[in-house]
Amino acid sequence: MDSPEGAEASAISYSIAETALANGLTVYKYITYVLEKRPTEEMADRKLEKLLPWNDKVFEMCKIER
Repeated sequence: MDSPEGAEASAISYSIAETALANGLTVYKYITYVLEKRPTEEMADRKLEKLLPWNDKVFEMCKIER
């Protein structure tokens, strides 16, 4: 976080982690899942929607085990 770019990257990472938690997901599992899918700017919206934490498939794969 020694630069504006670093601060922005940290804020994005924190936001992703908090959104995963708010949706009942294990943060590590969710971030791993998303990185394995390698989203790009060229991906269609319908494909990106499949990576969102409130997607049923994502929830089943990454939910917090109790």
